Formats: sequence, structure tokens, C-alpha cells
Amino acid sequence: MIILAYMSFKVGEYGFGLKNGYPVNVVFDNATGLEKDASVQIAGVEVGRVEDISLKNGKALVTLRILPSVKLEEDVEAKIKSYGILGDKYVDIVPGTDGETYIRAGGDITRTEQQADIDKLLSELGTIAGDVMGRNTERRKAQSDDSQSRRGIGRDEEGLYGAEQCCGKD
Repeated sequence: MIILAYMSFKVGEYGFGLKNGYPVNVVFDNATGLEKDASVQIAGVEVGRVEDISLKNGKALVTLRILPSVKLEEDVEAKIKSYGILGDKYVDIVPGTDGETYIRAGGDITRTEQQADIDKLLSELGTIAGDVMGRNTERRKAQSDDSQSRRGIGRDEEGLYGAEQCCGKD
């Protein structure tokens, strides 16, 4: 039990090397759902954590702590992604060009891809669904009106035909 407590303390203290890592900043237009301590990944492999999220000039300034063994080229691209549709958010880094100079501690990732705004997408989807349902209702009504008018014409024709037979007209 003492060994388990000691190991938990050491892992928490060192964070698998993240406390010794270097900070890198990235600015996103929107960081909704991203939280401190979220994973930072390259090709699905964790290479760091989100250290801080703050507001700077109306945008989200996200400070990442990157493992010391991982070097980021200056032309890397950062994206906020999620695990599944409603999953936790994480920062995905797309590697840059080999041979490019590396970002130094405290440097900036300048290339970003903005995340899709799920609330906006759901709102637009709701609007589209409402339009489709309204058009289907209009189509059914038009078909019903057309069907009723055809039945009415048939009766009129039958009625006229019957009157002609009755009265001896050709």
C-alpha cells in the first residue's frame, strides 16, 4: 500500500515528464469544450497536455506543455478535435516539414484549423429538417388537392355523360 501511494505521488509530481516539458502557445478562434489537462496528440500518440486556457484579444490563448523529447517544427498545424461526436476534446498536432526549424519554449504555433461549431451545425440541421418537413406537407396537400379535383372531374364527366344519355344528346 505504501508503494502504491509513493508511485501515485511520483506520477502526479512528474506527470510522465510533462512538468519538465516546454510550453508552446496557440490561439484558436473558439476553444469551446477544451479543458485544462486535455491531451495533446500527434498521430494519436500523446505528446503533451493543455496547461492553460485564457482569453487574448477576443480569442482563446491555449498554452500546451509538450514532452521534452518531442520537437515541433515551426509549420505544424494545431486542431481541436473530439473523441467521437460528444466526446472529450483534445489538441491534435499535424507535423510540419522535416528540416524546418523548431518552435522554442514559449513559442507559438501559428497554423490552426478551426473546429466545427456543433451547436451551429445542429441549429442549421434543425432548420433544414423543418424546411424538408414543410415541403413534404405542402407536397402531400397538393397531391391530395389534385386527387380530389380529378375525382370531381370524373363525377362531372359522368354526370354530363348521364345527362346526355338521358336527354338524347350525342
